[in-house]
Amino acid sequence: MALPKQIIDPRFERLPLFKLIIVTIVTNIVVILLGILSKIILPPQIPIFFGLPQTEEQLAPALFITIPPIISLIFVLINSIMAINLESSYVKKSLAFASLAVTLLSTIAVFKIIFLVGSI
Repeated sequence: MALPKQIIDPRFERLPLFKLIIVTIVTNIVVILLGILSKIILPPQIPIFFGLPQTEEQLAPALFITIPPIISLIFVLINSIMAINLESSYVKKSLAFASLAVTLLSTIAVFKIIFLVGSI
């Protein structure tokens, strides 16, 4: 299903791997929504800050499960803006694949936390 031409800004057509960028954006939005919905099965406090010592400092409210996909979405948007303004095809593709990698890692992190702590 192709989007009508008037919806898509012509600058976005200069993005290499345009469909990949769209998939990463949609994936991040879906994971954010699943994180909000997973609040039902998660305890009030979840371990999300794994870099901190193993104390209560690692714990955060359950809604913080949306932090990784939000940061990933911001990263994808910044990479897309940079790719639009750059000339090198190699750098554009590298930015697109970096966006995919960050999206996959944040999605894995969210699902691991949900399956580890949630009552599934």
